[in-house]
Amino acid sequence: MSLRTSRRAAAALLGIAGAAGSAHAQIQPSTDLVTGQITTASYITTADNSNPNGVAVGAPATNSGNPTGYNDPALGFNNPRYWAKAPQYSGVTQLIMTYDTQNTTTGATGTAAFICSGALINNGYSVLTAGHCLHNFTQTAANGQVTQLTLKNVQVRLGQNFGGNTTAEPGAGAPNVNQAFNFVQDVTPTAQSVMINPGYTGSVIDQHDIAVLNLGTSAPHIYQSYDLYTQSAIGETYNITGWGGRGNGDLGTFAGGAAGARIRQGLNTFDVSYADPHWSADFMNLLFGSRGPQDVYVSDFDNTALSSSNVLTNNPLCILTGLATIGGQPIWTGAAPLCDTGLGIDEVSSAGGDSGGPSFIDGRIAAVTSFGETFGRGFGDIDGALNSSFGELNGMTRVDINADWVDSATTTPEPTTIVLLGGGLLAIGAAARRRRQS
Repeated sequence: MSLRTSRRAAAALLGIAGAAGSAHAQIQPSTDLVTGQITTASYITTADNSNPNGVAVGAPATNSGNPTGYNDPALGFNNPRYWAKAPQYSGVTQLIMTYDTQNTTTGATGTAAFICSGALINNGYSVLTAGHCLHNFTQTAANGQVTQLTLKNVQVRLGQNFGGNTTAEPGAGAPNVNQAFNFVQDVTPTAQSVMINPGYTGSVIDQHDIAVLNLGTSAPHIYQSYDLYTQSAIGETYNITGWGGRGNGDLGTFAGGAAGARIRQGLNTFDVSYADPHWSADFMNLLFGSRGPQDVYVSDFDNTALSSSNVLTNNPLCILTGLATIGGQPIWTGAAPLCDTGLGIDEVSSAGGDSGGPSFIDGRIAAVTSFGETFGRGFGDIDGALNSSFGELNGMTRVDINADWVDSATTTPEPTTIVLLGGGLLAIGAAARRRRQS
């Protein structure tokens, strides 16, 4: 999860008050959008199999003693304001997916592992996550060889230290403060255990990129289970959390900010949906072709410190909806562009490994993390690379439009099974008492 750097906190906080009206006045001649400038990818991160507990590898060895700048004060990703240590995050799961691999050209086989995030639902019997985290898929190498990946196992991990050390990040020289995964369960894919919304097409931007893992048992009740937010959240501020990579808005994610090391949280705003009718038909066709508009939430990672003086700096939705065109025609037909200037130091971006993680409104899950997107430097990206830096877009799968399917996909043990199990435990207890009395 990419965060703001702590050194620009004051500027960011001062820059919150940018008005859409004044932003509109600053829009300059149109910038034409071409296909080659768009990069979109699912948020998924390769797991470090030699480091299965997910502790950060390769972090600098020196602890400066400054909790907002451990390792390097300029990086800021260790600022405790972004740590998700409070008990309300206890039900946010780390997922390790293991895939069987087969090179269809050479026949070579092997395994691969990836990190995603999720959240307990259904009273702890199920986990909500992204469909692309559990989907069988193929990869094509630069030499044209194709590898088929088939899901073999999902490890669901819960547990962290919600008290204890609050000043140091896991890494060389720092206490390992939150890697005690007290609940670890392997889920083998079956018709009832791994449920992917049947509407999911495998496309990167897909309004049905959502899935349910049924555990077959309830996670311990010390871990929070969440309800669903089943109404539109456009324009709402949300709290996003996940086990993804870490970094900051200037640099994006980077080595030493490996996914899986610490659960993170922060704020952003559901700015718009790609199904909003104010997007032009040509823009929708460019993004989705014959599939048609996808009703996914889109948020941008605003650089408030710069946007306070120039709203077009690292503010991609302002540029896209205010001055971007296709073939000379505007791509946004709304009365005003989407030019908010962000939430200051609290605004964050999702990153690799956050896929499937929840975005909360009032403690309920409003969306799951799905993809990242950049339209390049000309459209606000600070460095032009898709790496969770300032000026990129985050895409989230809406829960409200998928809620009925989620409810239908969750399972719990049959009541008779629970009763029989309880009876068996009582019988064992009675036998034990008889042995103690004899």
